Amino acid sequence: MDTKEYEVVFLSELNNVKSALKGILEFCNEIWNLSKEEEGDLKLIFSELLCNAVIHGNKHDADKRVYVHVYAKDGTLSSKITDEGTGFDGTTISANINLLSDHGRGVRLAASLADHINFGEFGNTVQFDKKIQSGER
Repeated sequence: MDTKEYEVVFLSELNNVKSALKGILEFCNEIWNLSKEEEGDLKLIFSELLCNAVIHGNKHDADKRVYVHVYAKDGTLSSKITDEGTGFDGTTISANINLLSDHGRGVRLAASLADHINFGEFGNTVQFDKKIQSGER
């Protein structure tokens, strides 16, 4: 399979997350026969990471953007999400996150559903991979 790519850029407003997510899932469904579980996992991963970019990365600043690049190749979906914020120390995310805390749950949840997740050197980029078991269309 050749690499297929999808990109979306949106202003940092939570109401833009829904339309970005819709486009990403449509792209994925054009490539694979996603199971309900796989689609649910992808929806949750992207929702959490995109909302984090808007809320924590760009601090709801509607003049800042979120950049999403999605790649599909050989049964793996990979994505790179970048915000224009100052970043954070990705090493602070641990398995012992307080589930009642306002911070960290979404990233931890996304990390548990992805096969691999990495926060960039400056903490304003997150990359993840998710193997897709469903066959290609």
